[in-house]
Amino acid sequence: MMLRSQPPIQRHRGFTRGPLTVLRALWCAYLAMQFRRALRLVLDSLDDRTLKDIGVARGEIDAIIEGTHSTSWARFDPPSRCP
Repeated sequence: MMLRSQPPIQRHRGFTRGPLTVLRALWCAYLAMQFRRALRLVLDSLDDRTLKDIGVARGEIDAIIEGTHSTSWARFDPPSRCP
């Protein structure tokens, strides 16, 4: 009986990128969450007069952070790239 050597296992090129891609996506989501948290802390710390000066009512803070505010300049857009 003759033994045939089997070819070495070929590593799929995407195998190593898969877990790294998932980790990067998780890291980016974490950074966006932290940015939203910091934005909320800053906007909540402002008094009503300062908010009025920048054109935001206190009740609009949630809409700004969620990205559903009607004016485009006042919407939170997470960074398109993260480190």
